[in-house]
This record gives sequence, C-alpha cells and structure tokens, in this order.
Amino acid sequence: MNEISNFTDGIENIRSPKVMIVDDSGVNREVIKIFLANDFPEPYMARNGQEAVNILTNQPVDIVLMDIHMPIMDGLKATRVIRESQTDWANIKIIAITGDVQFHRIEVCKQYAFDDVIAKPVLQEELVKKIMTVWHESFTLDQSKPETFQNSAQ
Repeated sequence: MNEISNFTDGIENIRSPKVMIVDDSGVNREVIKIFLANDFPEPYMARNGQEAVNILTNQPVDIVLMDIHMPIMDGLKATRVIRESQTDWANIKIIAITGDVQFHRIEVCKQYAFDDVIAKPVLQEELVKKIMTVWHESFTLDQSKPETFQNSAQ
C-alpha cells in the first residue's frame, strides 16, 4: 500500500465536529445555527461564557464559536477559564466571533488564546470554512501508524 492510500484511508475516520455557539443575542445564535445546519447539525447553544463552561463540563464539544462581548461572563474570560481549566477540554478549538474591530486581527485573538476569529456580520461560507480549517488542524498524522489520525486536542 502506498503512502497516499494510507493517508486517504485515515481521512474517512475524521468525523464532523460538534459545535457550540456562544452569543448573548438569540438572533445571532439562530442565524449561525441556520448557517451550520447542513454541515454541523444540532449545535449546543449558550447565552454567555458561564453557560458555555457549564455545557463543556457535561457535553462533548469540539469547537466553540465564542462572542467576545456578553453579560455574566464575556468571551475573553470564558476562554481564559477554559484554557486554565486543566480538563480534557482545556485545549478545545475556540473561534472568536465579534463585531469589535480591535479583535478582527488573528494576532490579537491569539493573545487571548483564541484559535481563530470571524468578524460580524458573519458570512456562511467563511464560517463553515473557518470551522473546517480549525477542525482539520486539530488532527495530526500519528507517525507510528501512518494510516491513522489522532486528535491532538485529546
């Protein structure tokens, strides 16, 4: 079996990620949910960072779409709590979704431990592409078994 066959055989085992949408605006959550319906059905929904952390403690989530400005616990604090949690989900992929122009540059978001950023208003094609890019980056080829993948977030 050649290396390309080994590589492509492993790709079949990569499942679609489970997504959580965190935004204090019900309209924004619903729009994003509609945008994701074909590729990422039934996302978890949270209205603030505290709800997001609570969901993470009880549900398997792969990618968080995190608004920056929210009441109770904002996206910056929630991301810090997640990253410092010393849990299995401390390294979960988090994409900032924000209308705040100071966070529209990825360099700024990485300072706050986000994996990527999407500017509001969110465009469906860009959102799906960012989720898939971040998700596929979370997988690395296991060098001891070229035909399999391991999720580096685990």
